[in-house]
Amino acid sequence: MEDHCIMDNWVKPERLHKGDMIGFIAPCYALSREVAEQARGSLEELGYHVKYASNLFSDAWGYAGSDRERADDFHEMIEDEDVRMLLFNGGEVSADLLPLLDFRKIRVHPKIILSYSDSTTLLNPISANTGLVTFYGQDIHCFIDRDPYNSGIFNDRLVEPTGSYRPTAPWRVIHGGNAEGRLIGGYLANYALLPGSEYYALERNMKGYILFLEDHERYYEPSAVSRYLKSLEEDGILQCASGLIFGHYSEKPSPLIDEILSRIGDRYDIPVVRTEDFGHGRYHTILPIGMSAILHTEGENAQFCFDEGVV
Repeated sequence: MEDHCIMDNWVKPERLHKGDMIGFIAPCYALSREVAEQARGSLEELGYHVKYASNLFSDAWGYAGSDRERADDFHEMIEDEDVRMLLFNGGEVSADLLPLLDFRKIRVHPKIILSYSDSTTLLNPISANTGLVTFYGQDIHCFIDRDPYNSGIFNDRLVEPTGSYRPTAPWRVIHGGNAEGRLIGGYLANYALLPGSEYYALERNMKGYILFLEDHERYYEPSAVSRYLKSLEEDGILQCASGLIFGHYSEKPSPLIDEILSRIGDRYDIPVVRTEDFGHGRYHTILPIGMSAILHTEGENAQFCFDEGVV
């Protein structure tokens, strides 16, 4: 078995061009043909081509294809020279693939890998074991609604990187401060299960990461959010974080979430901010896992930037 460790040399995949091929896979949950066809139609209208993996619509296990089918599809798309980006939805069972993924193969075929939610479990270990920047924030479903904000972010991040950014609202400061580090994170419940895994051994250099997390009230109430954050603390992840960004949680104000986050900011004296720009809500900005980032706050204003410019 190859060693699993955080990489030192990071690679950003080549940007997407109109006319490029996007590969659809379903590593986390079964995908319906209707959803795939709707998303493919939207992407083709935008000027891209779409290829379906061989087992894309398999539900051999009742809720997803078999682990081998899903891993084979992942490797098929990684090795396909015509495919420039892998796109997939979240679900529940992405962890099945970790023992089967060929990280060396992913490393020598660097491509854009984009998803969110349960895909947290794949994106972070892939970045950690290959040095490839992966992307959290959008999935196949996002290309059905064609929200202007989400479409603009997709273009700004992956097609024509300009460093520009159009936030839905100011990033709200919960605890002030300044931070630098590599971006890690994703959906809270999935991310809290990763530390300690042989596929995700973070370097425990103090304050080496900016952590971004999101959850939603329809999945977990504030007490459960607190529980998962406590788990990250017990695993030493919060101690390694130089800053924390928390995404969309609910349409209504959630003061209990603010209080939970404020306690973390106080305990570790790190900047903590909230934003509606990513998460299980309407807006889906794209965050590059593995890229160096800076988070600064001044009063009630926050500025977040990474290698490609201000976010």
